[in-house]
Amino acid sequence: MKKITLLCSLLLLVVTSGYAQFPSPYCGPVIFDYDVEPITLVNFAGINNSSSASSTVDHEDFTALVANVESGNTYNITLKGYTGGPYTNYLTVFIDWNQDGDFEEMDEVYQLGTIASSSGEDDIQLVGSILVPGNAVPGTTRMRVAKNFSGYGNSCNTTSSGFGQMEDYSVFVTIADCVAPSMGTAVINSSTNATLSWTSTVTNGEIVVQPAGTGAPTGSGVVYNSNSFMANGLTAATAYEFYIRNMCSDGVYSSWSGPFTFNTTQVPNCAINPMPGDGATNVPV
Repeated sequence: MKKITLLCSLLLLVVTSGYAQFPSPYCGPVIFDYDVEPITLVNFAGINNSSSASSTVDHEDFTALVANVESGNTYNITLKGYTGGPYTNYLTVFIDWNQDGDFEEMDEVYQLGTIASSSGEDDIQLVGSILVPGNAVPGTTRMRVAKNFSGYGNSCNTTSSGFGQMEDYSVFVTIADCVAPSMGTAVINSSTNATLSWTSTVTNGEIVVQPAGTGAPTGSGVVYNSNSFMANGLTAATAYEFYIRNMCSDGVYSSWSGPFTFNTTQVPNCAINPMPGDGATNVPV
């Protein structure tokens, strides 16, 4: 009943006020049919917003809070929320990079992962990353954070399971003078050696290879002059991550891009039939 009352109140406000209400021009306000299970933390590119784990608002307006990002760069995002008990919730971020009033393009949807069995006020959190497209339109646009029970939701909640919450924020996009690399990958050559590569229009920069989970570098890295790097002297059967940044001119660097993770555990080759055949004699070992 509370959700029907809330929806009717919002519709009445739109009719009587004569001007667009939140979240116009985007779909919503989103309603969850069964219960609100709040998002309690959004930390992203200058936004650090903690909110109540007991909120009863289906779709919250935090558009006064602004994240500042540069095109082509990657930013970490940390999310927390109340899961309503020993359940798994799915977190999705939508950002309208082309500023067309929806979140329909493929590069505007980030299915970041899950949290489970959280009060929203404990230490359980999800850390993901957001890559800002190089063709993002500069200026202020909308970001929507969605938390859904039982599966990833869409931006208008038309496939909702009925439990969750959405929050809207603002994002200010600037065109970067030095765009960061992207799409880092690793090919394991041996248990102590890997070839690391990435996508970039710039071939000069720095790389840091370190144990997984260390976090973004705070200093400089090893200089590279191509879009690949041979990492030697690694420890076998170990999880690693690497960060890379471009140097667009002398002393002018992009932000660090990463973490790109890999593991030096090698899968053994398939066994082959022994030669010579059974019954052979006088064969040197």
